[in-house]
Amino acid sequence: MPSKFRKAIWIRRGQFVVLRPIEEGDKVKAEIEHVLDEENVLYIRSMKKWPTRFEDQARMMTRDAKRGGKGEDAMIDDDMLPPSDSDEYESSVEQSDDGEEGDISSGDSDDDGHNANLRQYNPNRVKAPTNT
Repeated sequence: MPSKFRKAIWIRRGQFVVLRPIEEGDKVKAEIEHVLDEENVLYIRSMKKWPTRFEDQARMMTRDAKRGGKGEDAMIDDDMLPPSDSDEYESSVEQSDDGEEGDISSGDSDDDGHNANLRQYNPNRVKAPTNT
């Protein structure tokens, strides 16, 4: 590490440091190679290369430990899931002024599977199209 950076390194609580032993000085016995933050530790742990003696500290960095989950059986946060169809349906009903349902398409269907009267609902419009 260049000498101008040797006194300007900040290490937060919870970070790990990878050191390389050196024989340059009397007081300095090692040089900092890498500062590992939470993301680096979790990546190394997922690659199964994390030392077992530090496993307890690495386990505390996981999302389950922070949430207080019991492990694999814990529920997934709602913000990590995509929106469901029922959420989209509820938002389209709330946007309509007349209280009409926001059907995506309606009409009679042929035996071939083609729709003769195909109406499409655009959620950017104020209200759903009427049957004309």
